[in-house]
Amino acid sequence: MSCELQLIPLDDIRTLFNANISEAYNKHMRKMSSKLQYFDLLLVVEKNKDDNGYLLVGGYDRYYYLKNHTDRNVAPCIIEDSSTPNEILFKIMRRLFAPGDNKKHNKELVLELLEESGVSITHVADQTPFSERELRKNYKYNPSIPTEFINMNTTQKTLNEIEQLDILPEAKAFLFERAGLANGDPNRLTGQVLNTIKSYIKKDLRVKYLTPDQQIETFKQAFNPKKTILDKLKETVNRFFFRKAS
Repeated sequence: MSCELQLIPLDDIRTLFNANISEAYNKHMRKMSSKLQYFDLLLVVEKNKDDNGYLLVGGYDRYYYLKNHTDRNVAPCIIEDSSTPNEILFKIMRRLFAPGDNKKHNKELVLELLEESGVSITHVADQTPFSERELRKNYKYNPSIPTEFINMNTTQKTLNEIEQLDILPEAKAFLFERAGLANGDPNRLTGQVLNTIKSYIKKDLRVKYLTPDQQIETFKQAFNPKKTILDKLKETVNRFFFRKAS
């Protein structure tokens, strides 16, 4: 296996299909346009046996960004050994999967290193695709959250959303604790359950006037939506029969 690296005119590179590139990716690249380096724009090609051009076998997202969103005429390319038509397609298929290091945990580790170096969240947002709001919401725990509720099962997004709820501290503690239960635990606070609770709090302003125990009892109903719905149906039918009897 051999390869070489060189700048190749974009007009000399041929794609094998019209790839659908997400607007989120294009937005990310446009935001970082002034900071992009060769690695960020690297394409993988093979020499086209039929002419003097090249076939694109990796980096379709970067290719379409360069063609459609920049004035660049050339791209840094790794030129790989020529393959059979099917081998080329297998290459492309393998490379269409998300990068193996594209994990939230890895981003958290790098963010921690930046913070240890004294870099502010605002500066991180300026130098990366993240917005400051996204970093604070999804990558940093609100300092008001008691540390005893933070564990390997919790996420910043969930605990931060709980902290913003207009409910009593005891009810928050109940939700914090449920959010820290292991995945698969039927009592775990999932995103769906939290959304149900948030929606109900917005619709029924009486919740804020309940006692701590009453708020907790109310929120518990959201953990078994099927039972809650069935009870509501039964209550409705009972009401109809009660009217008939009277």
